[in-house]
Amino acid sequence: MHYISDTPTERVQMRIEFGTDRCTSAYVSKGANGATETLDIVDRDPNGAWIQVDIEKPKGGHEYTLMWHW
Repeated sequence: MHYISDTPTERVQMRIEFGTDRCTSAYVSKGANGATETLDIVDRDPNGAWIQVDIEKPKGGHEYTLMWHW
């Protein structure tokens, strides 16, 4: 799931709920000013039924990509 901050935002919440397949791990990649970093900010259900990321006041133009493994 991909999010690009283009307007002033107080909080962004990305949440994915899975059906029969379960998430085994997840992370967020943040891109800004030509650099990319991996963020360990994903909350995950212990059984892998859902993952969620909360981003407070994302800066304009920053790209956030939530990625997961099955």
